Amino acid sequence: MPSTLNPAVPITLDKERLIEFEFNSFIELEEQTGKSAVGPKALEFWNETTTAKQLRYLLWAGLIKQNPELTLKQAGSLINGKNYGEIENKIQEAMKLYLGQGSGDNTENPPTLPPTTGSGPGPSPVTTSE
Repeated sequence: MPSTLNPAVPITLDKERLIEFEFNSFIELEEQTGKSAVGPKALEFWNETTTAKQLRYLLWAGLIKQNPELTLKQAGSLINGKNYGEIENKIQEAMKLYLGQGSGDNTENPPTLPPTTGSGPGPSPVTTSE
């Protein structure tokens, strides 16, 4: 069941699933990638062009709240050429909800999301723009 603290985004993959980010998601990302997912050093991770590996990590991190036993390989098997773009969009939507951008909250100084395609600068997902 999704929490009200961290809203979830439904997505149909092999079955109906929920992408939900929470702080623990970023800890898991750090443990898996060896890169910082928050704070000043997070720019290295979030400024990268979205790669297959990064998309798999982000999908996995967004699904493990609802599916704690899900492995990276299992998450990767849910991605294909037909749903790649939808998965990117749903991850972006879930990230916006986590950051408070999807609900209209935090409008005075909203955080900036990392790019999902292409490259470009952007702060980490849990810091605010200054």
